[in-house]
Amino acid sequence: MELQKLGVAVPQYSLMAILGIWASVALPMGLIYWVVRPILIPRVDIEPGFLYFILITLGLVWQGVVAYIILRREVKPFTWEGLKDRLWLYSPSNPKTSFRSKRLYLWTIPLIVFANVASAHIGWLNELMLKAIPFQAARQSVNFALFDANSNWLFIRYQKGDWKAGGNHVKYL
Repeated sequence: MELQKLGVAVPQYSLMAILGIWASVALPMGLIYWVVRPILIPRVDIEPGFLYFILITLGLVWQGVVAYIILRREVKPFTWEGLKDRLWLYSPSNPKTSFRSKRLYLWTIPLIVFANVASAHIGWLNELMLKAIPFQAARQSVNFALFDANSNWLFIRYQKGDWKAGGNHVKYL
């Protein structure tokens, strides 16, 4: 029951509507990154990386809410079939025969294998990029957030050959 094949016109958004939707999801993320995060870092006792994770997750939840509101307004009736039509959630089709088949997903397997094999053998390309654009290099400090045996957060930090750890949302030892 594809809408376009049935001859039903799918309404298009105006340029202003598109820019409004973009602004409603992009501006809060920028606000979180450039305003909220710098204000909160010195005021809360949370590792800055974990604070960033929390704030960005909240921003992504907001983007999901906006997507839900848009879909709720567009899809009438709001059923799984209506969502499938609007989001184009169908099995891939053969371009010559228009036959839909889930077996056509199998072409992704060699693509995934190729991507993984290729990424394992292009380290020289990364080194070449770092020589050309040195400010893209990774920072010397890498933070990991893990759980300890009591399911408490355990932050582990590697900095200049030195491992440091701290847990329960406290500063590093």
